[in-house]
Amino acid sequence: MQGIKQLALAAGLGVLLAACGGPSAGPGGDNGGGDTSTVSVQAPGATAAAYRVAGGDWQYPDDPTRFEIALASPAAVRSLGADTPYDVVIACPGEIIRTFQVFSLTPGEVGELNTACETVGGEDVAFQVSYDASAVSGTAYVVLFHKGGPALGLGSSGTVTVDSGGVAGEQDLVLLAVGGSGEPLAARRETVTVEPGGSYTITLRTDDAGNLGQEGPFPPVSHAELTASNWGVFAVTPNGTGVLAGGKGSPLGSDYLTLVFASHYAFQASVSDDPDDPTETLTHYLTQAGPAPPSNFPEFPPRLSPGVANWPTAFSGLPGGEDLLGLYFELTHANAGIRVWLSAGYLGESTAYSLPAPPVEAFEPMAPPSGQPVDYEVTAFHSPLSFAEFYAKLTSPLGFLSPDLDLRTAWKKGSYTAP
Repeated sequence: MQGIKQLALAAGLGVLLAACGGPSAGPGGDNGGGDTSTVSVQAPGATAAAYRVAGGDWQYPDDPTRFEIALASPAAVRSLGADTPYDVVIACPGEIIRTFQVFSLTPGEVGELNTACETVGGEDVAFQVSYDASAVSGTAYVVLFHKGGPALGLGSSGTVTVDSGGVAGEQDLVLLAVGGSGEPLAARRETVTVEPGGSYTITLRTDDAGNLGQEGPFPPVSHAELTASNWGVFAVTPNGTGVLAGGKGSPLGSDYLTLVFASHYAFQASVSDDPDDPTETLTHYLTQAGPAPPSNFPEFPPRLSPGVANWPTAFSGLPGGEDLLGLYFELTHANAGIRVWLSAGYLGESTAYSLPAPPVEAFEPMAPPSGQPVDYEVTAFHSPLSFAEFYAKLTSPLGFLSPDLDLRTAWKKGSYTAP
């Protein structure tokens, strides 16, 4: 039976972010408010950009990192208002493999588009933490949780350098003492302000065993066709540190930890067609203040069965429904990686979508070489949240650990050969 250490390795905090490629890949900012006459775009690091309104002619801004899209003319477009569809394509630098970001949205959903090429952004921050759990009898090892994830492979006391995933700023450090059979013994939270090269201390006391509780069992996770199941629970501290509290393979079985200092809990349940190499996965993410999920959790969305045509890549058979927020696509071939955000407002009543590809040299690498394979992944997002609420949470530092999130995703991957 796996201990907490092995479970953290297998699951990891990154599992809650994997579905959408991380916050930097998606649109963020205001949903446009009452003004839908323009859309402002910021794309640091972009080498080229193109946009069009309502399927019209492509426009190419002089500054691809910052520009505005006018939606108020002609009159036929102006009458659409907040429902006006627009496309933005961003080219990012790359010597061999180019990256392109595509956004097909409406101003009522995203009126300020903030994105960035992957080469732009903050780097991991390195810092040291001295820890001591020797006061807790039976401690075999500890797990240190920080805002960027867990530090593993630690004895009962020592000093660890966090140099992978370290995040600067105010955050909670959580030290969890674990016994020889993988059983949790005690936990403590220390709030620190991390600076590059900083040093911090956290020491467990005997009475820190009182910070732990136990809840369960986790609700059954099953699906009629997809038989491989998984689940996990994270206890989230007031300053956004996610503590892996339980999951499939845990020494607690179907139960999971509770922490007296948790501000809320993040639940994840998923089913897939294969436990090791899935091609299809359905997931329900839910965060709430209480440690027990509602009786109707998990609820899985409809399965994806997209039809895929050759370049320019066209998808058919896409889902609909009132709770559909949008879809995210990733396409990869020998020359490029393409990431696409498609909103439900843009899709409307249609179930088909063709990838927009501006017909100029800067965007030619989007087209796959003839005869070469193209791998694709499609994710559909379903939620009672509005599109703006969803992206506010997605692009926040907490991402899928954000409070009051209720999100169901359907993911499917496949491939085709370019003509």
